Amino acid sequence: MLFSIGDANFIVITGQATASDVLALIACIQQMIQEKQSCSVGAENRVVGER
Repeated sequence: MLFSIGDANFIVITGQATASDVLALIACIQQMIQEKQSCSVGAENRVVGER
């Protein structure tokens, strides 16, 4: 997985990642932002496919 070059709000699956993998990555990023910036961010996501 990687972040889109054109828009960091998009995660691009380049291999065999699942929706659960992407959701775990989002949670990890949110935790890192909370720890480093002392603020919380929400996600505007829509899961398509199986979790």
